[in-house]
Amino acid sequence: MFALLNEPRGAETTARMNALYPEVMRAIRKVSSKRTILLSPGDWGSVKAIAELRISSEWENVVVTAHCYEPFLFTHQGAGCTGGLTGTTGIVFPGPPLVPVVAANDGPERTKEWARAHNTAATESNLSRVPALSGLLAEAAVWWRRE
Repeated sequence: MFALLNEPRGAETTARMNALYPEVMRAIRKVSSKRTILLSPGDWGSVKAIAELRISSEWENVVVTAHCYEPFLFTHQGAGCTGGLTGTTGIVFPGPPLVPVVAANDGPERTKEWARAHNTAATESNLSRVPALSGLLAEAAVWWRRE
């Protein structure tokens, strides 16, 4: 199996990947015609970017991978790899929490704003809710079924 650029990001946008993947596919198929090839959209392989991904119907044995980290502040809470963005912990899914989340003092203002909204928004409009997540997955399903 070949995994090409896990979580492409920055300059490796989905548009860039769309231009690069055909060339890479030709090169790989010259030396390995049977191995499975994993491809991802840009924006960290985000399910949000999958709608822009173009896969040739002629490519065989290709698996598209997309990552869904939503709601991000819940899935990455306490992670040190985000530069303080996700230092807040105790976030529950779905929201709102029974006990309000207290944003980390050293976190950015957008995290504090998210925590305030998470604490106060009703379940049906909360940033941390099942419909928000299922909506993203439904978008991926629409992309998969496209002709």
